[in-house]
Amino acid sequence: MTTDIVSRTTIIEIVAYRDAALAKMLDAINTIAQGHVLADDALKLAEVAHKGASFHLAEHSNQETYSRIFKPFDAKASFEVYRKAMDARIWMHLIQISGMDKMMDKTARTKLYEDLCGQVPEVTVDNAYGMFKHLMGDAKLIFQRGLARAFGNLDRRFKSHDGFKIGSRIILTNVFDNWGGWNFHTRMEETMADIERVFAVLDNEEPDPHGLRQAISSDRQGRFNPRQSVTETRYFRIKGFKNGNAHLWFLRDDLVEKANQMLAAYYGEVLPDAAPHPDEVRPEDLKSTTGALSTEIQFYQTPDAVTKVALYDLHLTDEHTVLEPSAGTGGMVKHLIPKAKHVTAIEVDATRAAAIPRGPKVTVICANFLALLATPIYDHVIMNPPFFGTHWMQHVTHAMDFLKPGGTLTAILPVTAEIGDSRKHVAFRKWALGYSTWERLEFRDLPAESFAESGTRVNTVILTLRKKSA
Repeated sequence: MTTDIVSRTTIIEIVAYRDAALAKMLDAINTIAQGHVLADDALKLAEVAHKGASFHLAEHSNQETYSRIFKPFDAKASFEVYRKAMDARIWMHLIQISGMDKMMDKTARTKLYEDLCGQVPEVTVDNAYGMFKHLMGDAKLIFQRGLARAFGNLDRRFKSHDGFKIGSRIILTNVFDNWGGWNFHTRMEETMADIERVFAVLDNEEPDPHGLRQAISSDRQGRFNPRQSVTETRYFRIKGFKNGNAHLWFLRDDLVEKANQMLAAYYGEVLPDAAPHPDEVRPEDLKSTTGALSTEIQFYQTPDAVTKVALYDLHLTDEHTVLEPSAGTGGMVKHLIPKAKHVTAIEVDATRAAAIPRGPKVTVICANFLALLATPIYDHVIMNPPFFGTHWMQHVTHAMDFLKPGGTLTAILPVTAEIGDSRKHVAFRKWALGYSTWERLEFRDLPAESFAESGTRVNTVILTLRKKSA
């Protein structure tokens, strides 16, 4: 795509009509304002005539019409409201004629609507051309992001770069409500529209925003009739069940491959942590086979926003000692110092270790964390271990040995820690379950693209584990 997808001539023409409308409205508003001045003059003259004698018109509608003549009128505020409403609709029109609406998923469209409900930028030639230059430069990324979100909403396994290696059938839960209609709590109807849009764009066809949803609704025969149904479109076959669940099959392998390539480009090939799927699970599966130090692995600094989320629910006081075993340049350490009694930061790279904040409450150790002898002296371990391969597994398992009885570990991990189905991932979750206070593991999603500023768009989660008290 290029910025010429909406020509400068078209933009100039649209802006000319927009400016003419504003000029007419300004004349109208000024006329209305002058009318109110004249009405006020008339009211003053009338008061001289009737000397304030009381009387109300018999019909309520007549009284309302009379009162409306003298209601306060703010010409400036009225003009700005009109300008915002018109400019918002023009921006929507420009987005549509550019084709960008086909690139956007429901999340991007919702964000656009929210922005246009706030401080609506003026539609000028420079603003419009600048906006399209920006959007068209990011068009591929916008589409990739929309694809990733759409399929991530369809099945959590698609939140990984390895998502399309799952089977061709996807099992969907709670798609329909108890009456047979769409379950608006799961918002699966919107997700269906998004995946239909994505496949149409990949197929170089015009997206139909209502096609798949309407076909399924028709086959379900409306609400108040829970029943089984089978719907087949140009891209999908969906079998719905009375219990509200559904099975979905992809009918176009070529488009699945295109989508897979888009996902790989979006997430980046930085986390090749998939592994074979033998049935047996062995303790040694949790260990790294390469023995590589973190200096040989991509380094992704923990953004401040991620650290704040990780610490939000953590009961951390000035009586607690904390270990940060993958400290990097101290992105998390600086947030821990004001809260903890003492922070020990470990970083293998000397240059990064030198950048970690120092002070009486901080001990910095430049070493390979995995080579250090574990001593159970810390109340909390807070970590963002190396993501590459399955190095993070060995870092987490080793870190647990540094906790006191009753201590807590908080780890920022790739989403594959929760959804990966390789032998290693299964083994890790089985091990971690032994340190969970519930019957399931405590994974919390971080917002999409939480690490974008650090160089990766991989989806991430926060895992909380607790060491049992003695």
